[in-house]
Amino acid sequence: MRTMKLLGGARLEDESGIVTGPASHRHTLALLALLAVARPSGISRGKLVGYLWPEVPEQTARNRLSTLLHRARRTLGKDAIRSVKGELVLGSDAIDSDLQTFRTALDRGDLEAAAASCPGPFMDGFFLEGSTAFDQWLEATRDEVRRRHREVLEQLAEAGAAGGEWDKVA
Repeated sequence: MRTMKLLGGARLEDESGIVTGPASHRHTLALLALLAVARPSGISRGKLVGYLWPEVPEQTARNRLSTLLHRARRTLGKDAIRSVKGELVLGSDAIDSDLQTFRTALDRGDLEAAAASCPGPFMDGFFLEGSTAFDQWLEATRDEVRRRHREVLEQLAEAGAAGGEWDKVA
């Protein structure tokens, strides 16, 4: 299975390492990140073109998205990105994400697993040239992940202090 690594960087990996080729292009990674964050509900094509090509005429942007989807599905498999009730959804059987691992650990209340699954800032060092809409989404998402990670670390530190486990406080 492929895994989107969004925490501490932005890359797609499989069993043999980092995936290269069309799946590693910036717009493909941006598309996969948008879908991973929207998971499980998905995101509309209109919103996607607004994030990925905000300065491009609507029809041109939609054509670019269609081409991008075609290339991504050809490279990653037809189930990697599915259309469900008008929304594009990242196929959970085809691509996992470290963000989902982080969220699942939070939902379970497993603070140690949540802390361990977040090695760095969301999509650290990533940018999409010419898209202020994507940049704004990226910063908002990065802030949300940073806030949730900080809360996890604070809770772990408080629990460590309360239990006299000072090595967990630092």
